[in-house]
Amino acid sequence: MVTVNKAKGQIARGALILGAVLLTAPAAFAQVGGRVRATGGAAISGAKVEVWDSYPGGSIIDSSTTGAPGTFAFGAVAGDHFDLRVSKKGYYPTIVRNLPDPTTNALVELENAPAILTSPQTADLWDDTTTFLGKPILQGDAVSGIDPQGVICGLTQTYFANGAYLLHVFGDDALTTEDEGLQLNNPEAFDINGLPAAIVGATPLFDGIVSKKVRLIGATSVPGATVIGDLNAAGEPGKTASVLFRVFNSGNVSGNFTVSAELDQPWTVTVQQPAGLVLTIDAGKEADVVAGVHVPGGTPDMDVELRVIVHSDTYSSANSGAWTILSVTGHSGVGDGGTGGLIPDQFSLAQNYPNPFNPSTQISYSLKADGRVRLEIVNILGQNIRTLVEGFRSRGAYSEIWDGRDDQGSGVPSGIYFYRLVQDDHSLVRKMVLLK
Repeated sequence: MVTVNKAKGQIARGALILGAVLLTAPAAFAQVGGRVRATGGAAISGAKVEVWDSYPGGSIIDSSTTGAPGTFAFGAVAGDHFDLRVSKKGYYPTIVRNLPDPTTNALVELENAPAILTSPQTADLWDDTTTFLGKPILQGDAVSGIDPQGVICGLTQTYFANGAYLLHVFGDDALTTEDEGLQLNNPEAFDINGLPAAIVGATPLFDGIVSKKVRLIGATSVPGATVIGDLNAAGEPGKTASVLFRVFNSGNVSGNFTVSAELDQPWTVTVQQPAGLVLTIDAGKEADVVAGVHVPGGTPDMDVELRVIVHSDTYSSANSGAWTILSVTGHSGVGDGGTGGLIPDQFSLAQNYPNPFNPSTQISYSLKADGRVRLEIVNILGQNIRTLVEGFRSRGAYSEIWDGRDDQGSGVPSGIYFYRLVQDDHSLVRKMVLLK
């Protein structure tokens, strides 16, 4: 028997984390990107990703499909915020709301649509004016029929556009023990994208034969989550690093959100705040989440992906996730300029501090050998805008200040920037954010 939880199918699942990115050379960086996965973590390839200026009342700016590892990438979008709509057959579509441009580390979760038990008794339901969130349903939206016992007895993912759907609903087969669906004269109920839909006019009764036109009005209120991570996430071997995330309810209704955290390493990670793992956030408001990562002693310098997943208790187990990069380093003895402090034994580039910053930030690095060094600032398009260091440096630890200006002395706009350290055939890149 297939059952339905009337509280499932969350729409407006936002996901955003900005973290350190290691690159081997400057390039044209995507300004909108991330990856799509199923609830539980498996990457989803072939999902349709649409960038909207405003969903559902706006326009599609660009669209693409996810690649083999579930990743997607776009160029710049018009405006400073955008929405994502992600869909694929076999999953409930997901809306990620109010993401800032640029967003390069979005994580979108899709919830599996349930399997349907068929039977000899069936009836077709259709309409060409059905709406969801006040606008005509779109290709990929999921319309389902439900019997009085909560069994999903029909499911279609629309291949029409502008409000049209065709749904086959099944009746209960008296010769089986399973509950396939509707009994004769049962009232029919409906979901759109897993959320209860209202019927315009009289509630239809199942007769197992006749095709009926049924107009539906989908959800009008949904919570959403946009998650921003600590850009200055750093840890040390043998200690617990506390990493701050901020969860913003980008929906139009208050929601309860359950928080979990995970790593790409077999280390211990816990949610330190909120203690009960549940956040209640009003529409348009935000709350902090702190994740604790215990870094085992003896861990070498490395970057670890830390993911925080935010689920909505109100509608669904599937919601939004986000990640940042936790940079694990030992004590490098970096001084405040020159070669004071300990002599470093590695070529390294620390995360700038503060980050985000305004108007200036400190960039520290260490060299394990003498040589010619270049430290430069690159924008998100891969263009060099400022050279901080160009010339010979002895082995040692150094720090430089960037004042947010280009080589001509002009202030640069708010946004994501990369700083790159090059010596011989070695190159390191990290990401920082200027907020004015």
